[in-house]
Amino acid sequence: MTASPDPKRWGIIRRLVSPTLSRVRALPYGDVMAVPIVSSLWITCVPSVLSSLRVVLAVGFVFLKRESPWRPVVVLVAATSDLVDGYLARRFGVTSWQGGLLDAIADKLFTLIVLVAFVFDDELAYWQVLLLLLRDITVALAAGYIALIGEWPAFKKMSSRIFGKATTTAMFVFIMAMLFLEEYPLLKPVIITTTATFSVLASADYAMLFVRGLKDRSRRESG
Repeated sequence: MTASPDPKRWGIIRRLVSPTLSRVRALPYGDVMAVPIVSSLWITCVPSVLSSLRVVLAVGFVFLKRESPWRPVVVLVAATSDLVDGYLARRFGVTSWQGGLLDAIADKLFTLIVLVAFVFDDELAYWQVLLLLLRDITVALAAGYIALIGEWPAFKKMSSRIFGKATTTAMFVFIMAMLFLEEYPLLKPVIITTTATFSVLASADYAMLFVRGLKDRSRRESG
């Protein structure tokens, strides 16, 4: 005698699988034929895995010697993973605020660890690192305060800013320049100043956005 399936267990399985099936059905016919359900489930995890990979690469960067040819390779792989995970998430419809948060945290940790490695190599001073990370410090403080006052949903909806994107690009160029332009010491202050300027501008932009949001919240509460 064949046992009937447990309705409760079957309901749990359906809730887990249904979102993936919906994304597959939403793809064009050719893509459905090319991307079976198993592959779709695998693709769902890839962006998060690539984001986590950047943290591993950052730790590996610290253990590489200053003159190691693998340091630029690590940075290039990390930058490539940042581009690929975002593309895959958008391409296959698996974007989420949790994935975006993991991506942002991985980026910040990678940058922080690499900059601290430069400090240990006597390439940067601590105050320069603070300037370079001013945008990230501002966003982290704002996120912490927003979480404390219970406005986290509003923070999740906050879109990327032009100065924030410019700072991310400038930071990548800065790190690569620090690795490749050791023979041109006069360029170092220029690169640091340029990247720090973008960071300061992005910090001011996010701070104004944060203050504007608090004012809007105050008006809603008073109204």
